[in-house]
Amino acid sequence: MMKWYGDEEIGIFFDILPRVSMRYVLPTMTKTERESVERYPFINKKELKVALLDRKKSKKYTFTIQKGYCWDGIKKATSDSNGLATVSLAQNSTHTLTFKGNGVIERSVSVTAGTSDSKLNVPLVVFDADNNGIVNAKDFAVVNKEEKYAKSKQYFKNFINVEASSFEYK
Repeated sequence: MMKWYGDEEIGIFFDILPRVSMRYVLPTMTKTERESVERYPFINKKELKVALLDRKKSKKYTFTIQKGYCWDGIKKATSDSNGLATVSLAQNSTHTLTFKGNGVIERSVSVTAGTSDSKLNVPLVVFDADNNGIVNAKDFAVVNKEEKYAKSKQYFKNFINVEASSFEYK
C-alpha cells in the first residue's frame, strides 16, 4: 500500500495510484443519465483498495472503491490554529470554494488550479457572532459576553475600533 496522506491522527493508504476521470454529458444520453453526470461528474476508473489508519484509536479500517464508482467531488477542509485551510485540487481545474463557520460571513470564490502549489488569501468578515449575515452591535455584545470569544475580544475591538466602555447599543 502507498501512503496518500498522513498526520499524527490519521493515515490514508491506497493499493495503487487512484485513476479518476471526469464524466461529460453527451447528446445521446437520457435525461436520467445527464442528471447523474451533472450531479456526480467524477468516476473511479480502476478498483481501489483503501486503508485508513486511526492513530488515536490504534485501529485500521479497510474497504474497496469499485471501478465505476461516481461522486460529486465536493471537498471539505478545516482550518488549522492559524486559520490556514489546505485543499488539493486537480491541475488546470476550476472550483468554487465556500468559506463558512461560526462567526464568519459565508463567502464563495472561484479558483482555477494551476500546475504547481499555490496559495490564495481569501479575506473573510469575522465576528458575525449571531450569524445574521452582518457585523453590528449585537455581535459586539455577544463577543463581550460569551467566554468562548475571550481570545477574540481584542480582534473584534480593533475591527470596529472601539473599547467596550465607549460603545453603546441603542
